[in-house]
Amino acid sequence: MKWILLFAFSLSWTQVQSQTFMIKEKIAVSSIKTVSLIFPAHVQSIDRGSDHFIVQKAAANIVKVKAVKDSFPETNLTIITADGKLYSLILEFTVSPQRLIWHFGDSLSVKTDHPFKAMIDQVKKTKSGIAGLKYSAEQVFLKWLGLFIHNDKLFCKIKLTNRSSIGFDIDQFQFYIRDNQISKRTATQELLQRPHYISGDTGTIKARSARVHVIVLDKFTIPDEKHFAIEVLERNDGRHLYLKIHNRQLVRAQIL
Repeated sequence: MKWILLFAFSLSWTQVQSQTFMIKEKIAVSSIKTVSLIFPAHVQSIDRGSDHFIVQKAAANIVKVKAVKDSFPETNLTIITADGKLYSLILEFTVSPQRLIWHFGDSLSVKTDHPFKAMIDQVKKTKSGIAGLKYSAEQVFLKWLGLFIHNDKLFCKIKLTNRSSIGFDIDQFQFYIRDNQISKRTATQELLQRPHYISGDTGTIKARSARVHVIVLDKFTIPDEKHFAIEVLERNDGRHLYLKIHNRQLVRAQIL
């Protein structure tokens, strides 16, 4: 029986090893440049070895990495993709990375195209009659430019404008459904909405510049006592942008 268990364990370990990719070459990351990692399959899991760098999914199979500060000790990043492969990556800091795009496997063929490209291009050119919501914090503005729907996918168009003289370093985007009124006696319930894709550069918005993003989400509606929240957070707990969208606005999404 022990030999059977040992054989089963050895077989299982061999299968895991065959799906694991140890990337020997170190990946250099910086606080002023974004490094993109492109995989041959959808990314299902991301695990950071430390909080010295930030990670954001730019698409189903594309991960962006950027350092939080100007120096950090060597660390690692573990990625698991939908095809069962595990990538173990070593990250080190450098002031100016020479390589900004890393391709793994056959991912080169999908680096520039994605299933939403045509619709996002159309959304960028189309005006919506339900735009106008906006929020500002310290001369940085978040404005809702409209909502569109196609094949059960919502395309939310927003604009970020930085009128200050200091660049706005985006830490992360957050999308979730939240209660309109939060009671101290009641636990807050938030339902995270994971985007399929966020268009455009999600790094720094330079001083006195603007950028338009299109966020692709699965379709949904919400009760009247809740709202859809869009948050854009600045790195190091800086400026915080928050936009509320209610169900009466969601149901007016423009059909593409």
